[in-house]
Amino acid sequence: MPNQFNPYDFPTLIEVLELLDQPNDFLLRTFSEEGQIFETEEVEIQTKKGIRVLAPYVSEYLDGKPIPRSGFTSKTYKPALVKPSRPLTTHDLKRVTFGESATNRRSAVERAVLHAAEDVADLNTSIDNRKIEMIRSGLFTGTIVQKGEGVSQILDFEHTLKVTLSGTDTWDQDTANPVEDVAGWRQEIIDANGDTPNILVADFNTASKLMRHKTTLALADNRGVQVGSNGRTFQGKGVTVHGYLQDADVTVVSVSGSYIDDNNTEQPIIPAGTIVLLNDNTPLFRFHYGLIVLIDADTKEFVSYDDTKIVPRELVDVNRNMRWLEMHTRPLPVPTNVNSWLVAKVL
Repeated sequence: MPNQFNPYDFPTLIEVLELLDQPNDFLLRTFSEEGQIFETEEVEIQTKKGIRVLAPYVSEYLDGKPIPRSGFTSKTYKPALVKPSRPLTTHDLKRVTFGESATNRRSAVERAVLHAAEDVADLNTSIDNRKIEMIRSGLFTGTIVQKGEGVSQILDFEHTLKVTLSGTDTWDQDTANPVEDVAGWRQEIIDANGDTPNILVADFNTASKLMRHKTTLALADNRGVQVGSNGRTFQGKGVTVHGYLQDADVTVVSVSGSYIDDNNTEQPIIPAGTIVLLNDNTPLFRFHYGLIVLIDADTKEFVSYDDTKIVPRELVDVNRNMRWLEMHTRPLPVPTNVNSWLVAKVL
């Protein structure tokens, strides 16, 4: 009698997903948090701009004065479906898997289980990489671009705190004053009622230009700059703490690394010559998820998964002896306050 164990059963896949570690990525860990799963495929986006409304003075003999619900805009947006997949064929089950030896061969069922675990992990990682790309795009462009087969849409957060230096003001010029720039931009965010910035994130070369600029080194001599770590630690691959700018009250951090974009082109995680100034104590983005609706293989009825952010599904092609594993999710990062970060092109 054939072995009936199926490692691709829905409950098994969900359990595996829940056991996976969180991605060790600085942008995703530091500047985002998980939000809610909406009951529809559309997600309501409430984009807030910092504003302080004062309670009104009113005579004790008069009615209270209504305060309008202002300070944010609300839009409805349907996140594009993210659906990575991977096939499993009889050929995969015949091949020797990692860790096997000539004297210790695994059975086809054991190999299927290993492939299932590996596929779940790999597909989940690809979703995490897409979320990281969304955070990067939201931070540095103020938009989320979702383009793929059958989908093309752009979500604009109307982020306006952007600066481009030119001429003698760029940080590779002796006439520039990077610390003064950072202090001014920090105050600009505060004046816009954003969260008080405490961290500057850049690529390694730009962070080095900042810390090694002659005006910065002059402050270091006067103890206005602390070179190296100031006791703060950050989680994530490729993270370097360059120092602390006392005059601007921010820690300077660089992130190295790259990813392959949708055009199969390698892109740096942090755009070259660009910095972002923000606060790392409050999540800048909250990931919300649109509802996933799929046809159940057994009942042939539509099923709404309103309690699962990532929905795995097994597809079987008996004619080709092939089994597919798909992951379905509709993630969308929504900023908590679009006035809480500033992007500057400094080189």
